Amino acid sequence: MAWEFGHRSVICKTDCLDAYNLVFSNSIAGVHHDLVSKIHDLRNRSWNLSFVLIDRLANGVADYLAKHAAAAG
Repeated sequence: MAWEFGHRSVICKTDCLDAYNLVFSNSIAGVHHDLVSKIHDLRNRSWNLSFVLIDRLANGVADYLAKHAAAAG
């Protein structure tokens, strides 16, 4: 969506170490092959795309909102 809306400088933040490692993995085999392949394609576009690993404890508000949304849905 960011690319489609013309944003060319994007920072993606995650508190999931496994997801972060998949983004930078040279291997895209496994259960999430399609998703990881799409992320690798996005990384190769002409833009400033950064990935940041944040401490899960520092991400308490987002974690709460995600759990609350999952319970409500």
